[in-house]
Amino acid sequence: MDLEIITSTFERWFSGQQMTTNDTTLIFLCFLSCVMLIFITVLLVYISISTLFWNRIGWAMEDLWHWVKRNIRSDVTFVLLLLSPFVGMSQTKGDLLWPIKGQEAGTNVLLRPQDLLDHEANFSTLVIGAPEGTEVIAPADGEVSGIMLTYCPGLFSCNTYGYDGEKTADGLRRQLEADTSVRDPKKYINGNITLKLADGRRIDFYGLRGDIPFRSGERVKAGTLLGTVSYVYQKIGQPHIALSISKGGKSADPMTPFGLATTFKEAEPFKAPAKLTRQQANEDFDCFIQSIRECYPSLRDIISPEREAEFIREGKAKLDSDEIDFTTLFVLIEDAFRADFLHDSHAWLQSSNPFFNARTDVQYPAVMLCTLGDRMFVRVVQPGYEQYVGKEVSTINGFTAREQAAYVRSRTNLFDAQVQSTGAIQMLTNWWMQYRGSDWEKPVSLTFTDGTSVESPFLKREQMKNYTPQSTSPVAYYTHQNRNRREDWSFKMLADDIALLTLAHFHMNDVQMDAIADTLHAHADVPHLIIDVRDNPGGDAGCEEKMVQWFLTKPEPSNFTYQKVMSNTTYPSFAHSYNWTADMQPFAGFVKVEGMDGFYNRDISDELQTMDHLTTSPAGENLPRDAIYKGRLYILTNENSASAATDFPAHLVRAGRAVTIGRETATAYHYMTALKFARFFLPNSHIEYQLPLVKAVTATNVSERFPYGRGLLPDHEVPLTREEIFSSTEDVILNRALEIIRQTERE
Repeated sequence: MDLEIITSTFERWFSGQQMTTNDTTLIFLCFLSCVMLIFITVLLVYISISTLFWNRIGWAMEDLWHWVKRNIRSDVTFVLLLLSPFVGMSQTKGDLLWPIKGQEAGTNVLLRPQDLLDHEANFSTLVIGAPEGTEVIAPADGEVSGIMLTYCPGLFSCNTYGYDGEKTADGLRRQLEADTSVRDPKKYINGNITLKLADGRRIDFYGLRGDIPFRSGERVKAGTLLGTVSYVYQKIGQPHIALSISKGGKSADPMTPFGLATTFKEAEPFKAPAKLTRQQANEDFDCFIQSIRECYPSLRDIISPEREAEFIREGKAKLDSDEIDFTTLFVLIEDAFRADFLHDSHAWLQSSNPFFNARTDVQYPAVMLCTLGDRMFVRVVQPGYEQYVGKEVSTINGFTAREQAAYVRSRTNLFDAQVQSTGAIQMLTNWWMQYRGSDWEKPVSLTFTDGTSVESPFLKREQMKNYTPQSTSPVAYYTHQNRNRREDWSFKMLADDIALLTLAHFHMNDVQMDAIADTLHAHADVPHLIIDVRDNPGGDAGCEEKMVQWFLTKPEPSNFTYQKVMSNTTYPSFAHSYNWTADMQPFAGFVKVEGMDGFYNRDISDELQTMDHLTTSPAGENLPRDAIYKGRLYILTNENSASAATDFPAHLVRAGRAVTIGRETATAYHYMTALKFARFFLPNSHIEYQLPLVKAVTATNVSERFPYGRGLLPDHEVPLTREEIFSSTEDVILNRALEIIRQTERE
């Protein structure tokens, strides 16, 4: 309706002019609309207030309901009937189906968040009872992660059991029953499925049985049968399942989505103490050292007893005062994970320093440096210093470039054994490593190899302008990393005779694996295939090993491989672990080998007597089973090819199946410390860190091609340069591979 007509009608009415029937009708409708609008507004306010009021009463009544059910053993039917209307008021419609088929939401909940079970607190799990064999359904549309067997020795800890080739809970359990090495009670080892929802939530189900096959990555609809009820936790005698919901790696409310009044409470973030007493700081430091000695099986590969003792003396000296700043302890633990102590691609500090993050006095150099090998260069500058861009540094605050480069190298981390590539990229790209701490003399005095010099001040953020030079086009090195974050895998034809398969990781699910295999089958006649595992952090060993079989056309020589851990009983330091408890024995089946420290997954003494395990390989073959692609193979690697992304090309190189191009991988060729991990927290500071528990020896052939302790070295090296990292729009490693292919064709 036109606003001008309404306005003129009301003007005639207010002025007392004669009104037509249409005018009267229009005014009546306007008044009616206003009344209805007021009524709806009041109603909405009333509903909001009353809903909040009754919900709060309902939640309180439901708490009383559950307390009565848990604590009063006599007939309480009358009390429950009185409470039931209030409990009903607290129910809100959720967006998920109740997982027990045919039952109303909330039926037979045995354990809610905040409930206690034998003095054990439950924070985020919903435990639901039902007769054994009752069907369990998917609460929503989602993607299945696949199925595994899980045993829960506590409400917050799980041990997993995996067996090859099985896709059903009952199939896995049949293999479990035949496994004589299993020490956990098999009644409580049952199926675990994760359902990923479109909104990012993950629902984990525990305690499932059934012969329903699930492929990881498979899509299911709400109401799809997932399995049947069995058992999860031995402290709960009746059949039950357990479920938990998470989003973004954090526990989420498992009750509201089912329309239940929730008892879930968000975990409050731990507030680190600004100060610790001498006793508290030293207790944390001692716990840290104890955990390394007890848990880290590659200790003596990278840390000598003398260096360990020196680190402890230095640490104790820094904690020798009545009051210790949190930052002092944090930096001490942080420095332990650097090149001159515990450097490992699977061991790292997980906490950040909250007091550093809160600082507003961080300063930045006007002349920013980078280190390449033993040489230092000016990378970028603030306005007014443009003439120094690209110059090579001779000295910095009196230290020679070589001396300073050695210091920078000591600050690198996250690399195995004697791997050099990971440290090299950190030295080149991390500007803050170039200076000796925030208290270093400023301005920094720089002299250059051409005889010039400059005093480089440090500037506060508000004083900063854009650094120059700035790249005007995307740098190919980072474009590749960004593409890996977006795409799990990709395949494209670079030419009629050359294909490129890019693998961003080895966490591929069954659906993705089938898609990659189908793609390879469809292009099996392409003469040249490049596989790109650059910037690939690794993943699942089963996924990687299956892919290796797709490319083996002849037997792969076997290696003398084994696994080593530090204990086959308990680990006392697990008292401060998030994911293990001090009474667990994760490696109960491992054995002692005479003359060797640690414990091993089998008795390797006979093999040790018949061979030098660092220089030869025993007779044996890894027979190809599922070869798909038999053409020429080229694998691209770099300093970010870690874990399984080192093992994958290593298998194919040992078999003489592939040529590698690029740079040394991030993980050592001969061994990695990985497979199982412990997440620790220090008791007073709550600083968190991760240690790997298993040294997995993956190769034993030592030669000039495979020097001990290094990553997998490429057959054709593409040296790291400043141009590649800071300015080049060309993919220099891929271009080198294409050159090699064309050169091979000419030969």
